[in-house]
Parts: sequence; structure tokens; C-alpha cells
Amino acid sequence: MRVIDKPNGGVSSARNAGIEAARGEFIAFLDADDAMEPGAIELRMQALMRADADYAYSDMWTCDSELRPVGEPDLGADGDLVRIVLLGLGHAVPGAGSNLLVRKRCFSDEVRFDPSLSNEADKDMVLALASRFKGVRVPEPLFRYRGVAGSMSRNIALFQRDHLLLLRKARERGLLDDRRFARECMARGYWAIGGSWWRNANRPIRAVPWILRALLLKPGLLFEKLGSR
Repeated sequence: MRVIDKPNGGVSSARNAGIEAARGEFIAFLDADDAMEPGAIELRMQALMRADADYAYSDMWTCDSELRPVGEPDLGADGDLVRIVLLGLGHAVPGAGSNLLVRKRCFSDEVRFDPSLSNEADKDMVLALASRFKGVRVPEPLFRYRGVAGSMSRNIALFQRDHLLLLRKARERGLLDDRRFARECMARGYWAIGGSWWRNANRPIRAVPWILRALLLKPGLLFEKLGSR
């Protein structure tokens, strides 16, 4: 075991320092407020080898401040992860960075956690990996994610900034070259921002402009959301 001491630069900076210092063929992450189930790395490794994949992830538990599971496990997504992430169709896709086991060869200069992102850095990494490499899901919860009040995920202004940057980076990567797909991604992104202001922050005045932007791009989104209630 080696301990790397560095000035605090945020979670992405810390993970990147670990990537650069790693000597092995595989890299796994574990944030300070998360936890792994016994055998988590072994089971991900076995799935990765069987599928001849480049990265592996599992389902996960969302937990309280004492790391006690709340409700049913969140299921990771299979299939086209790029599409699922950009359309916001999956809750755990594969979730936080602590859920990843990745071959070190995947981390080229272009594949790093983005220090300019906060709560969307994990999704950005999924997009970087899924658009280049093969992943495999382990269909059981091997990871515990601690969701607590006051965490980055509860900061709506930060979520807004991050989500817009995530979409901009997706466009720069060529993931939104299909104009129809891009319009739907932008519409759903704007709706997610507006919904967060409305539901989580109880600030409808901040929400309405984003909801209107979403409906201008995809009017049918309103009926879809109302029908899903």
C-alpha cells in the first residue's frame, strides 16, 4: 500500500493522481464516504475477464449517513450507456466512480476525471469510457453510495452548471452529431434542471425558463412526463 499526499484539489484531482501513480493493470476507486461489499473487486474482475471487457461495474445501494441501505438496490444499466447517460434514462449508469473497475490502458491522456466538474464528473467518465471501450455489468449490488443532505448532488446551481458542461463536452466529443438525438438530449437536460429547481429547491421561478426551453425543443416531453406520474 502506498499513500499519496497532495494538496486538496477535489475528488477528480485525487482520482487522477491515483491513476497516474498506479502500477497495476487494473484500477478501482473508492471515495471516502462510500463502501464496497466483500468480494466486490473479485466479482467485477471475474465479469470483466469473462466478457473480455475493458471496465466493469455493478448495481449499488443508496445509503443513509450510516451506510445503511435505503430502499431497493439501484440497478446499473446495460446496453448503450452513452445514450442512457445523455438522455438521463438510468439512475445508476453505473453510478459513482467508486463503482468502476477499469483496465489501466483505458486511461489515455483524453480519459481522465474532469476537475472542472463536480457532481457530473462520474457521468463524464462513463461517457469517456463507454464511447471508446467495452463495459460489463455485474447484476448485484456490490457498492454502497452514501447520500447525505448537503452533498454536491443536492446543490442545484452546481448541478445546472455541471449538466450544461457535460452536454457541451458530449458535443465536442462528437456524441451529439445526430441533430435529432442532440435536440432530445438538450430537451431532457433542460427538463432535468428545471425539475430540480422545482422539486428539490422549491423555486418554480428558477424552474420555469428551463422547462420552457425543454418544451420548445421537444413539446411532447410534457405529455410524456405527465403520463409517467
